Amino acid sequence: MAQLFVRLTGRPHETDEGLDAPCEWLLREEGGDVVVEGSGSLVDLGHEAPWGDDTPDVVALAPVERVLCLSRTVPGRSVSQIARALPFAVEEFVTQDIETMHLAHGPITRGRPVSCVLVDRQLVTDWLAAIRSIGLSPAVMAPDAGLLPDACEITVLFEGDDALLRTPGHLLRIDRRALPGTLAAIAPDAPNDTPAVPAARLEVIGGTPAQTDALRQVFPGEVDAQPLEEPVLRFLASHYPASGTINMLQGAFAPARRNRGTASRWRAVAALAAVWFLLFTGMRFGEGLWADHRADALQADAAALFRELYPEARPPRNAYTEMRRRVGQPDQPAAADFELLLGALALAIDAALEGVELRSLSYSAGRGELTTELSLREYADLDRLRLQLEAEGVVVHIGSAEEQDGVVRARLRVAMG
Repeated sequence: MAQLFVRLTGRPHETDEGLDAPCEWLLREEGGDVVVEGSGSLVDLGHEAPWGDDTPDVVALAPVERVLCLSRTVPGRSVSQIARALPFAVEEFVTQDIETMHLAHGPITRGRPVSCVLVDRQLVTDWLAAIRSIGLSPAVMAPDAGLLPDACEITVLFEGDDALLRTPGHLLRIDRRALPGTLAAIAPDAPNDTPAVPAARLEVIGGTPAQTDALRQVFPGEVDAQPLEEPVLRFLASHYPASGTINMLQGAFAPARRNRGTASRWRAVAALAAVWFLLFTGMRFGEGLWADHRADALQADAAALFRELYPEARPPRNAYTEMRRRVGQPDQPAAADFELLLGALALAIDAALEGVELRSLSYSAGRGELTTELSLREYADLDRLRLQLEAEGVVVHIGSAEEQDGVVRARLRVAMG
């Protein structure tokens, strides 16, 4: 999806077409290639609408001079405690009522400084309203200086008469003439009686060689310089997302999640699956109720028949079992099954095979199953034996069959069908 960077450069104001604000913009494809860039106002951008019918992901960059960026270490035993205490920790740095300010923060870790962004709440409200008036809804709003690269501890980008400055604890825009004094205050020379510590590094982007030399004279650490050969917004966009960038759209300004078509399709599939599951569960529940009803009816019929046949007897707890016992039909298979199975096996061997050796024979009355081990001439004899037994109504299970010493040894389990 295409990405649109809107760099706000001033406060919103009312026009005949509604809220408007000065800005720069850059539209780039998903691969990073720039489609179009320009400057003017949000109304101008809305008229141009270079994104066509495909709404891009919008990243709004707020002018860092309109926000306060700082880091504070806040005591607390939990993340929620630290988050609640943040407004009190930063209140001393603002001149207006803290209740009128919007506070956004980065990740919170106990014992470590928390990066914070403070901005007038009404200003954010007006910026968002002006952007939405042209049919866009940003997912991210961040200070523009927050996209400065962080390869060095301190980064300076010259822009006209000003400079964007990024330090480990601050983001700001300052007059370029005040930059040497600011850097001297940020990284003073270490006193001689303190242990040596690695010097900070400074990265200078843009500017003239004379400006870079002036910074080298006041900055005690290493200074790297690189030219700026593209517009500032294009340079900043090329470093998005930057490490430690704070999205100001938190709390009441948090954007609603975009309803993607894929998610909608999955929700439809999930809903259909839920309907089928409920239908299947209902059918199985109905079948269970019907089975219980039939079982109760059969029990009642068995009890009625028992009372009719044995009026003098005391009604048993399980009339069906008692009826089987009295008429000589116990639940377990009859012992006579052994004789039937043995006879069927003998007849099948006599009718179908020659040279068969019966090696072992065992019978399980509980399962009504006869187990035998045989030696046969070939596997075809085993197939003929199975077919002959099945023709006599016997169920055959071949447990194993292998050829040893020129004969086939097989283990069979047979039971009455």
